[in-house]
Amino acid sequence: MKYSPVAVRLVPDKYHNDSEQGWWDDKHWQKFGHYVAPYETSQKFCKAVRERGGIPFTYVQSGMPSDDYAKAFPGHMLANDISNLSKKHWHHLPFVTFDYTDREFQAHLDKVWGNLKDAGMKGVMFDYPETAWRTEGGFEDAYSTTATAYRKMFEVARKGLGPEACIHERNLGWPNISDGTGEKPGSLHGNGVPTSVVDNSVGLVSSQRVMTDTKDFRPSEVTICCLRWYKCRTLFAYDMDSKALVKDQDQRRAMLTMVYVVSGRLLLATSFIYR
Repeated sequence: MKYSPVAVRLVPDKYHNDSEQGWWDDKHWQKFGHYVAPYETSQKFCKAVRERGGIPFTYVQSGMPSDDYAKAFPGHMLANDISNLSKKHWHHLPFVTFDYTDREFQAHLDKVWGNLKDAGMKGVMFDYPETAWRTEGGFEDAYSTTATAYRKMFEVARKGLGPEACIHERNLGWPNISDGTGEKPGSLHGNGVPTSVVDNSVGLVSSQRVMTDTKDFRPSEVTICCLRWYKCRTLFAYDMDSKALVKDQDQRRAMLTMVYVVSGRLLLATSFIYR
């Protein structure tokens, strides 16, 4: 804490069937065990983190709605269609997803983000953002493009959380989520995301993640960030996912130095109480 601000991120990530995704309120975060006493509300969680000198951060899944939310609000879904809701799919490849151009859904999100701002939340991670990149169309706004619908997801959050909030986009790759096959996509690793898509969120997000889940530090990760060096700290910061603080001092210092130089954002995989 003497050297850098520290954010504490809660990650309520339940998959399939009913979840908090779409509801995004204290009642549902409690229901699925992600808010528990004595921090059973966003306000209490944020207050506790701030009192300890930290920055409260949370998490949402971009386009993976809870089944009960989709049933309650089918009009908030793409093409107003929930007919494939029960169809088997990989957890990150839903057939039913949010329509961020829908005015009623936007009004709901205004309340969601407004409530979180009032509670003191200072940041949010959008996981699986590729689920909101819908090339098949079906938007409520007939004039919307895939790109403008995708940006709308971040626009509403930025409006609600405010200009100083940290909005984090996990941006790995873009599987063909609308081919209807339900097949598992190829590798999402590396930097195979088209630049035109990656930069679609410029001006709205604070940071982008460039690697899949990891605790390791590899040269390939540094390369991905170095190839984008001219954007780092200008358009947004980069995130190479979590890093373990290895015991070897030289290795640890090399890792911390390079993370600072090429990304500016460090996610710890090890405890603060580290020996």
